[in-house]
Amino acid sequence: MSLLCAETGKDIEFGEVLMAGTRCDAEFYSALSQEVLKLIPEPAKSSIPCRHGDGGVDIHEASSERNFNGSYTIGDFRLGSFLFSIPKEVAERYLPRYVEQYIKPIRACA
Repeated sequence: MSLLCAETGKDIEFGEVLMAGTRCDAEFYSALSQEVLKLIPEPAKSSIPCRHGDGGVDIHEASSERNFNGSYTIGDFRLGSFLFSIPKEVAERYLPRYVEQYIKPIRACA
């Protein structure tokens, strides 16, 4: 199965930069492509991970193997080192689908 970007819904082609978004208050991570993350301005990025309950997103390196169709495969998708975090407001602006799917449902359960 292909690894899809949680924001665009598109396959992430093998060899492209692969990253993952996660939160400290939920045990999950999902793939994000460089296509969307490169739009986030440098001043909006923090070198400090998000704190529990603040609604931001931590961005990590990620890795995976090549799928038969030339994209990454979901089967061995792994979270790597922390790169930067973005606050809730930045996530809502640059990752609206990601926020809708992964952040708002968790907030509703809290």
